[in-house]
Order: sequence, then C-alpha cells, then structure tokens
Amino acid sequence: MNEPQYKETFVELYKDNNFAEAYEKTFSKQHFDAVLTLWWSNNYGNAITNYALYTKLKAMGYNVLAIDSLGVKPRYQFVEFANKYFELSSKYYPMGNKKYIIDSSENFIVGSDQVWNKTFSMVLNHSGYFQLKFVPDNKNKVSYGSSFGQTSDAIEDSKLDYYKELYKRFNAVSTREKFGVNVMRELFDVKASYVLDPVFLLNKDEYMELASKANVKQDKKYIVSYILTPTKEKRELLENELSDVITRLGQLMIR
Repeated sequence: MNEPQYKETFVELYKDNNFAEAYEKTFSKQHFDAVLTLWWSNNYGNAITNYALYTKLKAMGYNVLAIDSLGVKPRYQFVEFANKYFELSSKYYPMGNKKYIIDSSENFIVGSDQVWNKTFSMVLNHSGYFQLKFVPDNKNKVSYGSSFGQTSDAIEDSKLDYYKELYKRFNAVSTREKFGVNVMRELFDVKASYVLDPVFLLNKDEYMELASKANVKQDKKYIVSYILTPTKEKRELLENELSDVITRLGQLMIR
C-alpha cells in the first residue's frame, strides 16, 4: 500500500504543535466534495463498476474520497488497482476512524454493485453500512444505481422497519434495476429513480485508455468469456459453441 498521505503532514505540524494538536490538525484539514461508499468485491465486474462511478464523479469536477478503512476494503489483486485509481480513505485517515471521514465532506454517496443485496446486509450483521447509517442526519446522502441483486425477498420481514428508517434519510435514491424502484416504493415508501449502471457512464475511449495500461499483452486476437457463477457445464457449453470459430480463426480463448 502507498505511504499514507497524512504522515508527512503530521510530521510537519508536530514541529510547532504538541502531539494531540498535531494529530487533530492533520486529520481535520482534509476536505472532499463527496465521500463514496463502495462494495469492494473480488471480481472484475465489481471493480469496473466502482471504477466507472468514481471516474465519472472525478470527470464532473468533484474531489472524491473512496472509503476503504471502515471494514469493507479491496482484496487480492484488486488492492493494487484500487490504490492506483482511487483516492482511498486509508491514505488520509487511520484505519477505522469514522470521525474524520464524516467531517471531511457534506456529501456521501453509496453505489452501486450489489450494495443493497440482502446477503451482504447479513454478512455485515445489519450494520447499515451501505445504507449510510454511520453518516449523521445533517449530511447529504445519495445513492447512485444501488443494486438489490435479486427480485424477491429484498430484506427479511423482521428488518423492514429498520431499513425503511435508514432509506428515508436519503436525499436522493436511484437503482440500476427497474424492480429496485418498486422495492423502494412498496417496501420502504421511498421514491427512487431508475438509472444506468455506472459502467455505461464512461465511453469506449475511456475504457480503451484504461486497457492500454494493462501489464499483460496478447499478440493474437482473442475471445474473452466472463461468466457469472461459472460451472463445469457452462464452460463446456461455451467451448463447444465456439470451438469451430477458435480453430478457424486461430484465436486464443481466455476464460
């Protein structure tokens, strides 16, 4: 991980302040236009969704901080990617410190990939993290393209009132699925908009620029298969269907 941004600041402030004063000034001086709460999963679809939303906000002129220091953080090969393309809270604030993150902005955004999936809510012990429970009432709270990931049983009945209260604190809500609009209205009495998945907020040239920075280069043409919940049967079906094309064109298949 990169050297924390706050280290140099603290050392400089400590020259003219006692430890407590230098500590407080170090973490209270940062300010961001928006703080982004993401689900950091270990798959490429999630990574590109997070990248697209963050990049679009930056392109709109906003100074954005992405939270990775409150328990939900990038893993495996995606750590390097996150460090390269995101301003992460762990670079600016000590791990687990909510106070300075909350104080760093008036605007908090949650989105998009699977953040309101019932399973993830259970894994996080219904902490309300992706419903921005940790953000005070006087801060702006927005969701962009937040996904439930499933059409039924969006949340167990015993938790409906709990989540309804959290969703009603939002200033604006949008989902990337049409059924999500219905879920918000019928279960939580919240008006939501139906919006594009963040991956469609960037154009082809922006993705080609990102791809040009890849460390792995292929000399031959190739076909990429990206399968949700891969199984042996799916792989065999794909290989059988494309085998003639691959043989005829001499293409490499990556899966």
